Amino acid sequence: MAACKICQEAATNPICPDCIEKEIAAWLIETRPDLVPGLQRKTDELYDGSGETKCIICNQNVGVCSYCYTKEIFKWLDEYEPDLPEFLLLKNFNHHFHY
Repeated sequence: MAACKICQEAATNPICPDCIEKEIAAWLIETRPDLVPGLQRKTDELYDGSGETKCIICNQNVGVCSYCYTKEIFKWLDEYEPDLPEFLLLKNFNHHFHY
């Protein structure tokens, strides 16, 4: 299993940033559709499509682990919606995935 380009740990939950982005974008379309283009730009900054491990959903390369990707996206979202209840729920859920 290949290492994440951000944390250098093994991607034990191999879901690519593109698949995670689709789920976050679906939620943002309902809450803050104006942030979707920014989400896509942030994903492009974090993930270049390279990596040795394959996504269990779409079979693309996973170069950034799901924890690091969501951590960076939640940090970015927090700049725009720090008090949004659904966002806080997602952010609190993500804390269960610390290494």
